[in-house]
Amino acid sequence: MKKKLISITVAAAIILTVGINSSFAQNNKDLEIRLRELEKRFESLSQETQSISSSPVSSILKDAQVFGRLQVDANWYNEDQATDNKSDGVDIARARLGIKGKISNNLSYKFENDFAKNASKIKDAYLAYSGFDNSVITFGQSKPTFSMEILESSNHMEFIERSVAEDSVLERLVGVKADKYGEKWRITAGIFGESVGNEARSDDSKYSLTARGTITPINNEDQLLHLGLATSYTSRDRNVDATTDDTLDNSHLIGGELVARYKSFTLKGEYISNSSEYDSNTGSGDKVDFTSYYAQASFFLTGEHREYSKKS
Repeated sequence: MKKKLISITVAAAIILTVGINSSFAQNNKDLEIRLRELEKRFESLSQETQSISSSPVSSILKDAQVFGRLQVDANWYNEDQATDNKSDGVDIARARLGIKGKISNNLSYKFENDFAKNASKIKDAYLAYSGFDNSVITFGQSKPTFSMEILESSNHMEFIERSVAEDSVLERLVGVKADKYGEKWRITAGIFGESVGNEARSDDSKYSLTARGTITPINNEDQLLHLGLATSYTSRDRNVDATTDDTLDNSHLIGGELVARYKSFTLKGEYISNSSEYDSNTGSGDKVDFTSYYAQASFFLTGEHREYSKKS
């Protein structure tokens, strides 16, 4: 009886062991299958990630720089003897947000929008190619090649606003311009249409041709001498929408510029000659000449001086 019981027990143990081993083997097989499936999915996901990271959009965003500026003005007017009323208060002069970066080693981009004065206005929106030696070709909306004060960023102006002399100078326009520069010189030329969001009209847009040349015979740590000459011609020979006040037929500007610096003292000025002709159909038809100029001086009490960039 005991031998029979022992035999039955051993047989049951053997059967149980075989069953457990068989179960473990099956579970291991299932785990291996699942691991292989996970490896395949992971490999597929890695390939998708690599394709996304190597896509043009990803390469553009990889080197992207987000930038902006906020400039606030406060105004107060003494109206005791004023002929027209002015409003005191605080206003946002510039509230800009933009993005810039490189698509490749020789191709860069910039987009900037201004949200000041409860409006949205596109400023810079262009591509710039620098594949040629000491040269830059710019496509899109940018500043035309006229006037040192206009070309200078509002972040770097000595005063709160630009001079009144710049009222007749072209602002940002859509077009193409080319720059070529050396160690002590720079020449720039461009052809432009109108800016983004131009006025309502039913015919061809105006166009502008601009050119500018500058030299810096002296440029060292203590001294700087910059001389420049620029010209622009704008043709507006078209029918202007009646809701606008633009009755100019064409205008021709010639400008001269000077920067002289000795250590921390800087003297800067421009002279602009404007010869304009008004449309005989919508305006007076007169030919008029304007001249404008400004001069300004600055001095750093702490001994620094502004840096001069031959590229910009």
